Amino acid sequence: MTESVSALVWDHLPGILQAITTGLVLWGWWSLKRVFVTRSDFETRQAAVSARLDAIEDRQYSRTTALQQIDFKLDALPTSDEVRGLAISLKEMEGDLKGIRAQVEGLSHATARLERAVDMFTEYHMEKN
Repeated sequence: MTESVSALVWDHLPGILQAITTGLVLWGWWSLKRVFVTRSDFETRQAAVSARLDAIEDRQYSRTTALQQIDFKLDALPTSDEVRGLAISLKEMEGDLKGIRAQVEGLSHATARLERAVDMFTEYHMEKN
């Protein structure tokens, strides 16, 4: 009976080896399929990553544009030296205006005296007529 079992195994050895080899190939294929990604999965993932990258680039561009606008506005602002110069000029103008105010007040007194003289002259001539 041992001879019959070994003869039976020997007769079916190519089929058994083929089944084992096919099983090993299928197991290897299944393992490789789990390790490597398919082309369609890769393209789907690549499209999603590209869309996210484009969105990030758009946000970065809009923020860069906003920062450039702020930079242009800051460049248009006067410097501290210019503001200091303006403050000094305003103080000088304030002093000049005080002098002009004093002159105008003096002129208003002179004008008031002249008006009084003209009024008296007018009254005198009105009474004569």
